[in-house]
Amino acid sequence: MALITEAWPLEGDLYALYTQNQEVVKLAQRYGLKLMADYYDARTGKLLAMQFVGSKEIVESLIEQKVGEMPLLANPDIDFEFSTGIRKPVARKVACAGCGSVFQATSNRQKYCSRCKKIAYAEAHRKAVRKYYRKVKTDKLERL
Repeated sequence: MALITEAWPLEGDLYALYTQNQEVVKLAQRYGLKLMADYYDARTGKLLAMQFVGSKEIVESLIEQKVGEMPLLANPDIDFEFSTGIRKPVARKVACAGCGSVFQATSNRQKYCSRCKKIAYAEAHRKAVRKYYRKVKTDKLERL
């Protein structure tokens, strides 16, 4: 499988460099290009590719070819911020304890999907009410 290295213009003298080649990544960091984004595999957490931004001359020298046109996925009208390179945690997928369907959990403790959450809440509330009234009933009998 061939490793992809592409470049396209952003604004002014800035050009973006996208690469899957680790040798090009090392050279880009050595030449002082700023990290714009890094891409990870959602399942394994493995680094797939990195995207840098820098001057046209440096980017052209790194890819050793004429800078091509912008890919369809990149939009020059969207403002971008330089990332710090800190990896964000990947949202985890969990099987629902009620129905067994797979859903994307919003917290570490979530175990029910949105449909089953209401049912589970109602059941827990029902149990709590029964427990409360059992206790109240026994307290009243003890007082007599």
